[in-house]
Amino acid sequence: MNDDLSQSDVHQALRNQLTAVLSDLKDSLQADVVILFVYDADTESFHLPIGLGLRDPDSFNDPKMRPRGDRGIAARVLQNSYLIIDKLDDRPELYAAFAHREQIRSMAGVACIFKESIVGILYVNFRNQHTFNMAETNTLNEYAVQLAELIAASTILQNLPGTPVEPVASEDKILQGIVDLACSYTQSPVGIWLLDPKDKSRLRIRASTGLPVGYRDEAVCQVNDSCMVSQVFVSGKWQVVEDIKQDEHFPYKDIAAEAGWRSAFGYPISSRGRRVGVLESFAFSPWLQGSITAHRQLADLVGVTLDNSRRSEEAERLAELARQMSASPDLDSALQSIVNAARELIGADSSSIFLYDKRSRRFNKGVRSPKLEIPDELPRENGLSRPSHRPPMASWA
Repeated sequence: MNDDLSQSDVHQALRNQLTAVLSDLKDSLQADVVILFVYDADTESFHLPIGLGLRDPDSFNDPKMRPRGDRGIAARVLQNSYLIIDKLDDRPELYAAFAHREQIRSMAGVACIFKESIVGILYVNFRNQHTFNMAETNTLNEYAVQLAELIAASTILQNLPGTPVEPVASEDKILQGIVDLACSYTQSPVGIWLLDPKDKSRLRIRASTGLPVGYRDEAVCQVNDSCMVSQVFVSGKWQVVEDIKQDEHFPYKDIAAEAGWRSAFGYPISSRGRRVGVLESFAFSPWLQGSITAHRQLADLVGVTLDNSRRSEEAERLAELARQMSASPDLDSALQSIVNAARELIGADSSSIFLYDKRSRRFNKGVRSPKLEIPDELPRENGLSRPSHRPPMASWA
């Protein structure tokens, strides 16, 4: 317990020291946003995020939103020790979620190096286009050296637990890759809304890039609601909200105002011939007609991804069913495995199997999922039970 407390104190003390230096740097360059990450080269992970001038600190501090060393701006800085972009609009491949959220137009990134090892990454950002001069670059390098010395002098790098890697389903990885591509291509924050597997009467955001944490995690849309996402899902037609401020049906105007969103666009997502979600994007300027084609292609890509994922999932379930049947001690257990798998496979509320006896021309006791008490013998109609008749109180899959 004492070790935990002492390590927490070390982190807080270092955070205070680094924040003071960043504050001086921000004032010196008159920058809009200054951020820093401690970098652990052994685990190739980023820690202790510190940001000044942020509009959305919750998203910045979210562990899921931290930079990755294998792509984007962080990869360039780690590889080259620095990166200066006077006009981010000309580099859409690097215009990442952070830049969208914070509306950054110019940035400089510098590696904090101590004894030839990178121990941190420093970023200076401007919301208006800014051309970095030589004096500013020298100032940035001087502060990077000072920050590196503070990080190295602390014990933080020797006691980092490492970033826990949560298992991510392949479908989630692909969907995240699609929104990353969409964000880079359209230069707009993008989210994929899909039906909530726990409640099919509503949609929730499954993957996103550039959206604030508050919107990404809390936004919910009822299928029969009047908001744009619901209308696109129900109608199957794309829609545009030209002015979010004036749209009475957009429920998150406060978040939109903070993020600087002006317009919104929604395109339906279909898989296996039925609608399953909506691709939503936001713009900081009036919406452009030319992006319809891009959104359609991206929505189709999401649909194909879900279709392929479902096929893979079905194959896995069928394989599991085969294993369960081979291990079943009797016919009833095997039938129960089949009916359970059938219900889960198609997402039905219930599923049943009844056994037909040709001699008596009756449907005898079968199995049902969820498992319920079923009469040993189903009532006969006009003295004869026919296979084409659906038994009373039976739900068919």
